[in-house]
Amino acid sequence: VAKAASDVVEEMRARVQDATGGLTCSAGFAPNFMLAKIASDRNKPNGQLFVGPSNKDILSFVRDLPVRKVPGIGRVMEKILNAFQIRTVQRLFEERALVKFLFKPASAGFLLRASLGWSDTEKSSDQDEESPSSGQKGIGHERTFQPGKSWDEVNSKLEDITHLLAKDMKRKDIWARTVTLKVKLHTFDILSKSKSMPRGVFVQSALDIVPVVSKMIVDLKRQHKGSFSVRLLGVRCSNFREDDDKADIASQQRIQKFLCKSSPKNFTSPVTKSIKKANQSNSPYQPNAPKSSPDIAMSAPDDSLSNLREVKRSIVNSIIAATNDPELPTIPSRQSCVPLCRKSPPPPPGEQSLRCPICDEEIPNGTDVNQHIDFCMARQSPSSQLSTKKVQC
Repeated sequence: VAKAASDVVEEMRARVQDATGGLTCSAGFAPNFMLAKIASDRNKPNGQLFVGPSNKDILSFVRDLPVRKVPGIGRVMEKILNAFQIRTVQRLFEERALVKFLFKPASAGFLLRASLGWSDTEKSSDQDEESPSSGQKGIGHERTFQPGKSWDEVNSKLEDITHLLAKDMKRKDIWARTVTLKVKLHTFDILSKSKSMPRGVFVQSALDIVPVVSKMIVDLKRQHKGSFSVRLLGVRCSNFREDDDKADIASQQRIQKFLCKSSPKNFTSPVTKSIKKANQSNSPYQPNAPKSSPDIAMSAPDDSLSNLREVKRSIVNSIIAATNDPELPTIPSRQSCVPLCRKSPPPPPGEQSLRCPICDEEIPNGTDVNQHIDFCMARQSPSSQLSTKKVQC
């Protein structure tokens, strides 16, 4: 059976070479897709490898493989495994108990199956393959062709691949934020370059993707030293719009959760305290009276703001006093600030007035409000006097 399968695969490779005008390919055939994919990469270029169906053949094939050779193990997972001295598939199986605690159940199960050379190629029937929300992280297209194409032919191939990708994205209703270009040279060196759109910008049409990949391939050619003979081109789009929206929602939820945890459970704002204090006054009890009158609700915030100003003044004055510098001015209290603000007489009855946010005094109509506020701020802020102080080096 193995000899017959080897002859069939060899004939398939020969037909591909004849149909493409001399383009060679490698192949691997094994009991499952994962092993066949690894085997196809073993004897490149223009080779093939057969992995036997017995458990002994499978374990002997995967035992000495680096973990990165397993499809599905990327750079991040490789770094985590290497940090615990797990570099081969055999070591991965030996440390399966540790792997179970390092990763989520799904990832740990995948690694355990990979360490045994077993691949679950069956897809769940209830999973929608057309929906990006089912776990799809990216969508792309690749094409391999005979090396030695002219620069115009390479750009034409790139446009064709991009149009196929855009067609699939439109069919699946996918909008992506990141575009990645992959180029494999005739030396089998792989070059790649990615570009992410600005925040909130997503692409789907070929008219938007073609200029991006065209510029990236020009940059790759300029940066590469040596012959730029291309044998493979690939375009991939990732960071879908749904994933980006979910990340924003998750970020907002984390911020809200942090703010809720940061606030003490028994915390009460000064405005709420003042209103409660006003409601608990010594006025006689009236069963039919409302719990808080409009006058109390309107005057309570002003009192709370005055208290907050006094707290700020005391904090700043304590900091200035801690420096032991007699030349630094202190911030006067509200009572000492009133004479400096040229307290105006109360407005006539029926005339509207404004209240100064600095000294908390009423400013009747006809008074220069800006001049009054500037005068209060100049008197209360120590920064005006600190800016005139000479710094001695």
